[in-house]
Amino acid sequence: MVLVSAISETTVEVLPRLFKIKYDSGTLEELLYVDMPREYQNASGQIVLDYAKAIQESVFEHLRVVRNGQLRIIFSPDLKVWALINCTWGIFETILLLLTINIIDALIIFVHPRSLDLLLGVLCMPS
Repeated sequence: MVLVSAISETTVEVLPRLFKIKYDSGTLEELLYVDMPREYQNASGQIVLDYAKAIQESVFEHLRVVRNGQLRIIFSPDLKVWALINCTWGIFETILLLLTINIIDALIIFVHPRSLDLLLGVLCMPS
């Protein structure tokens, strides 16, 4: 009984810190996309849901992080989540197009006058 109490006390102490880290990091949204699960019962009598393809997406202000992988959820006989296993095989980071366009515009504004100076300097050099 002491073990259960210690675990629940730890969970109560840790969860607020985890949520603070998550929301202070700038995460706007967490999305999970899954295909149809394969359901079966293992030797221990637990119900298992296997998702061959699962996509988890973290949305930030100027960035999206997409993780492709598999997901397995194991339920106890009384249908409580016993384990959640996520296997990721690919992570993709994408910068939002508007931010990219703004960066490219700023780069062009910065480089253009200097490229003209360089071109004029090369053309005006005595041979």
